[in-house]
Amino acid sequence: IAVSNNLLAWETPPGLINPISDRKPEWNNFDYYSDTDLIYNPNTQKLECWYRWCSTNSRVERIHRKTSSDGITWSTEETLRENTLFVSMVSPSVIFEGGIYRIWVKDSASSPIKIKYYESPNGYNWQFKQDIEGVNDWHFKMERTDIGIEYLGGGTDNLYHAVSQDGITFTNRKMIMQKGNTGNFDDQILYLACMVKLSGKYYIYYTGRGVTGGAKGIGLSISTVNNDITSIRGLTAGSYLQMSKPLTVGNSNKRPTNTAPIGFCFFDR
Repeated sequence: IAVSNNLLAWETPPGLINPISDRKPEWNNFDYYSDTDLIYNPNTQKLECWYRWCSTNSRVERIHRKTSSDGITWSTEETLRENTLFVSMVSPSVIFEGGIYRIWVKDSASSPIKIKYYESPNGYNWQFKQDIEGVNDWHFKMERTDIGIEYLGGGTDNLYHAVSQDGITFTNRKMIMQKGNTGNFDDQILYLACMVKLSGKYYIYYTGRGVTGGAKGIGLSISTVNNDITSIRGLTAGSYLQMSKPLTVGNSNKRPTNTAPIGFCFFDR
């Protein structure tokens, strides 16, 4: 868990010990966590962290949850759902509204592969509604905004966007971002992405992987035209270092030379 007050500089909140859920001693090399989603439940006034666990050897897959009222102290891990149909609950994306959990997962065990939509009153009992139409990317996130349910899909060279009014039929799927230029951290693949929309401006966070050196990172693109997600632009061309917390004090030769953090103070020693 990390927090930020400007969407750029991130840090561990005081009092929290990361990670909030770690590997267990009994796990083998093919057991792992993946695909987190963080939501707020206004009924309980708690944050909920949903995430997936799977075992490649035993072919078991689970959706877990931890909750917190302050973002620092987290509950004991609970299992919401377990499947022996391996890779049938990939990339869970959750929205809580109208007193129910709306859940989308990628079912790679089905033929053909589909994104499936479920509803649940409590997170435990899932009722299948139907397959999703219009989108089918490997990893994705759903977000409720002022124009409906907006979808970001990735897992290949590009990042895609679509919109739905009912969360089932998505229209106007379009590519909004391509992989980075050669040498960037994201020049091989764009993976999982999520969005924050504030006053008509889109902030798109995305994970990427590079061709050389096993580079991985998180990028941020911001829309330059209100309510137009196709206008997203990176903070600085080819740079992915701006998401680290900027230095605020040091020798004069440590003064920031980039243009991203304009507006914060730097004190010379």
